[in-house]
Amino acid sequence: KEADARLVDDLFQRAASKQLCSSSALEKAFLGVAEFLDDIAVDAPKATDLLAIMIKGAGLGEE
Repeated sequence: KEADARLVDDLFQRAASKQLCSSSALEKAFLGVAEFLDDIAVDAPKATDLLAIMIKGAGLGEE
């Protein structure tokens, strides 16, 4: 759900602002999900959009 993705976005923004997790660790975590995103999107068509929200919150979408 988009509301859940927004909550995760907020969590990642706070963690990034307090430097609680490195961007490389977050990137590694997202790569695992991104690897199967096409398969996930078959059952959850909004998966790509929701993942983009969370990636942006983690500060990774700015590069």
